[in-house]
Amino acid sequence: MSGGATTVLIFRNERKATVRLYWVDQSGERQHYGDIIPGKSHRQGTFLGHPWVVTTEDGTGLFCYLPTAAEATAVIR
Repeated sequence: MSGGATTVLIFRNERKATVRLYWVDQSGERQHYGDIIPGKSHRQGTFLGHPWVVTTEDGTGLFCYLPTAAEATAVIR
């Protein structure tokens, strides 16, 4: 899993609870990039080919996102 061109992801939390944001590194390990409280967004610079995972606070997976070349918003519901 190598980095490609740079891009931007915006994660918008529309849930009623805080979510956790992780980048999945080349070893397949989650790297915590922060928490997003309800009603807030987080703008994240990244690379094509770098997967991101959003979980609940207890670690339950909500979704995995693979960046696109264009800036995109991932809405967390």
